[in-house]
Amino acid sequence: ARKAEAARVARLRHKQFVQERQNEVAELQREEAQLTAEVEASSGAALEEVQQELRRALTPSQLQTLASWLCESPDGAPLVETYLQEAAQASSRPPLPPLPPPSPHASVS
Repeated sequence: ARKAEAARVARLRHKQFVQERQNEVAELQREEAQLTAEVEASSGAALEEVQQELRRALTPSQLQTLASWLCESPDGAPLVETYLQEAAQASSRPPLPPLPPPSPHASVS
């Protein structure tokens, strides 16, 4: 009878343990979904802010040149991503490279 009772208690403890882990998994999944949504929202806002700043700072021909450089450069997208990171990381960013002089053969739209 003692072995049966001990086995029953062990099964109950195991059931409780499994339930607690399932609750932790569910909570972590909710937290992950919330954080993912926050990141997506802040990334969109940061991108919009950068786009507005570029539109204010650059002429239309400069914007066109920038777009063509990014399209042509294999490292263009990662470079842009570097500058979309949180403002808190701004001190660790390398400075932007200087813009090359306009090509005399470049067409201006």
